[in-house]
Amino acid sequence: LPFVPAVVARSWLVWALAERGEFEQATLHGKTALAIATEVDHPFNLAHIYYDLGYFHGVKGEIDLAVDELEKAYNIIREWNLTYLSPFISGFLGHVYALSGETAKGAALLQQAMAEYESMGLGLFRSLVNAQLGEALLLDGRLEEAATATENALALARKRNEEGHEAYALRVLGEIALHPARQDAEAARHAFQNALTLAEKHGMRPLSAHCNFGLGRLHQHAENFHEAKKRIVSAAAMYRDLDMPFWGDQASAKLR
Repeated sequence: LPFVPAVVARSWLVWALAERGEFEQATLHGKTALAIATEVDHPFNLAHIYYDLGYFHGVKGEIDLAVDELEKAYNIIREWNLTYLSPFISGFLGHVYALSGETAKGAALLQQAMAEYESMGLGLFRSLVNAQLGEALLLDGRLEEAATATENALALARKRNEEGHEAYALRVLGEIALHPARQDAEAARHAFQNALTLAEKHGMRPLSAHCNFGLGRLHQHAENFHEAKKRIVSAAAMYRDLDMPFWGDQASAKLR
């Protein structure tokens, strides 16, 4: 069968649970979906669960595992020419490459993904991948390109009423405004706070932690150390409760 509902439905559930920080439940459903997809042994189903597992590990901060799963999905879509899945799998892989430190490689793959979106006219995850491109460009030191990509992501997310993706774009805009080359404190505060409001509205706890961490670093730059400590302690506690040490260690380091 080219499409197995038991796999695809659980794959989407893995995604949703990851965004909410319900990682144990996401793991259980992911294992079940992978077992079914492996038994059916059809490339579409395998690619689908691999990219959702990769996204899950990326949200959790398990970057090596995310790269491994997303490379499996990427290799499948290339081997079997599954063009429909290509833009967002390429984009998510580029995103975790950038988080792993391979910023130029990640940005290039994300730009490839956006070109595929344009040629295909596909909307699924387009605003999210565009925001991830903005983050990768920021990490690669290409500030103006990062701002353009992320502003495009924000506009598209709002046009499509994708509040979760809007929150992701706003957080990246906060990071751009916080960059030493810009240091626009008011823009950073506005972006992080609006992202946090949307993340909390939808129960997106990992993203809420990122927004609190961003606000804490903003207050540190402003030498408002009491509020900075409050925000960073909150973020560190959320990372710890969610078992997200990749970012938890970064937050703890800011408290030393």
